[in-house]
Amino acid sequence: MSAIFSPTTSSPTSGRGTPDSESELPGWDFEAFDQIAHPADILSNDSSAMRESLNQIQEMTKDIQSSNRSGFDELNMMLADMRQDHSKCFGLIKQSIASVTEQMTQNQQKHDNEVAKLKATIGDLTAQLRDLRSQLKQSKSKDKKESISLPAYQPPNKETAPSSGQIYMITDAHFQHALTIQDGQLKLINLASANTHEKGSYFWHCVENNGWLGFRNAASATYLGQNGFGGVIASAKGHKQWEQLSVRYDSERGGYLLMIGWWGRLAKIGNVGGAWRLMNDGEPLVWGFIQV
Repeated sequence: MSAIFSPTTSSPTSGRGTPDSESELPGWDFEAFDQIAHPADILSNDSSAMRESLNQIQEMTKDIQSSNRSGFDELNMMLADMRQDHSKCFGLIKQSIASVTEQMTQNQQKHDNEVAKLKATIGDLTAQLRDLRSQLKQSKSKDKKESISLPAYQPPNKETAPSSGQIYMITDAHFQHALTIQDGQLKLINLASANTHEKGSYFWHCVENNGWLGFRNAASATYLGQNGFGGVIASAKGHKQWEQLSVRYDSERGGYLLMIGWWGRLAKIGNVGGAWRLMNDGEPLVWGFIQV
């Protein structure tokens, strides 16, 4: 189609810029307007171009469809691979669950076995405890009293003198009373009632230091000795000068004399008015020794 305006002259208007008539419109092709009045002819002339364009569009559509099919195929392959991987993972998970379940079952069986053994042990211990309670009740019902087993009376002699490394009960010469520590104090307790109302620690370890004997109480771990003022005590923690003892047999009285060093001489242990004292004169106590 030709152009409606063709620039054949330099200006299409008069000096005022407004055309007065058709003859005053040089450069305008009015025959082109006749062609606009016939669109069918225009379509008829350009039908081949349109068909070509349609063909191109169809080709492009086919290419797009082909491309889409290729994309869909790749997507389907990816989905298939994902399904296969999912199946493998699911299979592994099922195997793991089965293994864990089996392990839990075994552990539960072991736990049940241990519980059964523990119950059996508790049952045995309960039965033993019941028997012990029964025996204790029987023992209490009999109301048995312990007693000290003393050897038959034998008068002391030189051969029964105490020696280091042995444990003794220090008694009177007739084995009726024993020297003990009771409430921190030295006392003579009656052996016949020693296990009833009179309690005390009456076992003494005999030791030796530089030729001097010493007696250490088995319970308090203190030594028999003197306090520096003539009193006899048993509170020293070591075997020193004031705890150095000597034992001498008195044949006339049939027993032993216990003596402690006192200002350069040996003083005998005695009891004056209920107080334990070192004696130079008077009648000191005579002792016996029972080895235990």
